[in-house]
Amino acid sequence: MSYAQRLVKGSLWIFAMYFASGIISTILRIFLARNLTIEEFGMFYAVLSVSGFLLIFKDLGLSQTMTKFIAEFNAEKDRKGVKSVIYSALAMQFLLAFFMTSAVFLAAPTLAQFYFKNAGAEEPLRLIMLSYLFSVFVSLQYALQGLGKIELYSVIEPLRNILTLVAAVFLIHMGAVGVAQSYLAGTIIISVIIFLFVLKSFPFFSVAAGIERAMASRLWHFSAPLFVANIGGVALNYFDTILITAMLSLGSVALYQVALPTSQIIWALMGSASIVILPIISELWARKDSAMIRKMLGLIVKFYFVFSIPFIIPVVAFPEIIIRMLFGEQYLGAAAALQILVINSVFYAVFWILSTAMIAVGEPKTNRNIVLLLGATNVFLNLALIPVLGIEGAALAALLSYIIGASLMIRHLAAKSLITIHAHDIVKSMFGGAISFAAMLFIKSFLDMNAWIEAAAAVLCGAAIYALFLFATKTVKKEELAVLKKGGIPIPSAFLR
Repeated sequence: MSYAQRLVKGSLWIFAMYFASGIISTILRIFLARNLTIEEFGMFYAVLSVSGFLLIFKDLGLSQTMTKFIAEFNAEKDRKGVKSVIYSALAMQFLLAFFMTSAVFLAAPTLAQFYFKNAGAEEPLRLIMLSYLFSVFVSLQYALQGLGKIELYSVIEPLRNILTLVAAVFLIHMGAVGVAQSYLAGTIIISVIIFLFVLKSFPFFSVAAGIERAMASRLWHFSAPLFVANIGGVALNYFDTILITAMLSLGSVALYQVALPTSQIIWALMGSASIVILPIISELWARKDSAMIRKMLGLIVKFYFVFSIPFIIPVVAFPEIIIRMLFGEQYLGAAAALQILVINSVFYAVFWILSTAMIAVGEPKTNRNIVLLLGATNVFLNLALIPVLGIEGAALAALLSYIIGASLMIRHLAAKSLITIHAHDIVKSMFGGAISFAAMLFIKSFLDMNAWIEAAAAVLCGAAIYALFLFATKTVKKEELAVLKKGGIPIPSAFLR
């Protein structure tokens, strides 16, 4: 069994935990949407986006750097070096987080009045910033990753989401303040749990080491380029909500924060795919097997389009039914944004899969430049479209940005002969999706029964039509699935049969 195949098999647990984390996070958001007013819900996620934006200035790329250096020192059995990395990285992060938290604490009344336009945002903002400060200790999870304790590392996010959800159930009667308290409680408890995991994995107190100036300097010099690259990612993840808060209203933030996570269900699968792809492409690159990389990346992109379409079309066809079922009648204004964002989820996934491949083939600088360009493009499009189109403008800005980003990634990899795009099959799958979409609407228009039953019947018929179309046009070929399985990607035997 190859190194890549061993890592893929070991990644199945991570896949499950990553997906579970996404599901729990969505359940938490549904719970909040159904128990807060639209104004409170929007205000809370506007506050959360501010702390999310500030994370880049606390982390500075040091978390990833911690993983790398701890892995190296651990391989050399240099326990003093491991502890010095932990102390030095956390000290730098805590200093920066303390500065940021203090500044926001002082500015909280002004931000509540002029940015959030709601005096009630002041206390939740301060509580979330305290959570931001304690999140420094959550960075210890990257020490677990560096120590090779992947199972412990992978349970942290789902566990953190569960803790926050449980706390929110008990504190929801306090409104947005109670939700902010639940986030703070979840962060503090998970910090303690992570530290216990570290004690289980490493003889922390029996090693004599502390903060070292030379080590801090080494960590900073390595993390600085990662910090620059992460700026683009932060712009992509948080600027839309930040600008909606500034330009529109907290009610608009609430609607956008309903549309966004619903479309992110497909994104959760993408994150797990990246975990699998990275070791496989890295090993193939080390073996100088560019031909296999070219085949695999082309087929991965093709099959992502082909297999995501059946999940996307029902959302595009029946957004109101989905929103009403998950969040309630008061959020139906998010329907159009949801339709755009769920289409964007395909391009988002393709972009980050190819971004992972770029790192695997030794192109981190090009990857960084594309991510930065994409972040700047996203900010510009948001500034241009939000005042005109509202939250639909933010959704459209995301879609256009990721189409540009995916195109740039494909262009660069194709120039290096590292990807072959199956454009003909992708277009066929889109055409089949259009037929399926039309069939769903046609079937639903002729039925006269409960809306849920109508939608379910239409979706089942549409899925059957799409599957028959793929079979009849030979869009999916057995030999292509066999190539992916040969490369190390776990393709179920039922697919091949």
